[in-house]
Amino acid sequence: MPRHGLRMRNNRGVKTANRAIGPADALADDRWLVFVSSAMPRKRDPRIGRDRRVAVRAVSSMADLFRVWTWEDCAFPGRFSPDALYIEKAKNAHVLILIIHDRLTPNTKREYDISVKKRRGQMIFFRDGFRLQPPARDFQRKLRDATYWRYKNPSELKSFIIKGLLGNLLRYAEAGLRVSVGNTVNYGRLGV
Repeated sequence: MPRHGLRMRNNRGVKTANRAIGPADALADDRWLVFVSSAMPRKRDPRIGRDRRVAVRAVSSMADLFRVWTWEDCAFPGRFSPDALYIEKAKNAHVLILIIHDRLTPNTKREYDISVKKRRGQMIFFRDGFRLQPPARDFQRKLRDATYWRYKNPSELKSFIIKGLLGNLLRYAEAGLRVSVGNTVNYGRLGV
């Protein structure tokens, strides 16, 4: 874990030495927050759970640039509505990864809508081999102008996520350079 030069106080207000800061700390982090969304896994078909874990591993493989948030890994118990927590994370995420096998739940649709409203990046993945239920089929039809990927297996999903995240990062950097310099980036000079 990286060490940050922060002086910490314990719960009695006593200064403590510098300490390693883990992902649970609510301190400022300059990495992009990536929110992984999908219908939650079901016992009769655990493949969505495997695909969610693959997405987490793909984002975590670029931990210097991105940090990942999923319900099963990052939520905490408490007396509050879980809607408030995941909606807040979806609002604050730089990129939403939405994985769809056969169904789109109202919660995942709401996460997507918030991401669009906040003008964040969305990466949408449909797994081949599943018959889409009506809400998911309608959602896919409305995405005609948006980019989404169809994948056949977890390794394909992982490579698409890595390429998509790096593409989002390059577009963001290009937009920032265009604003500051007034022209576009020559990707050949960046070694891309």
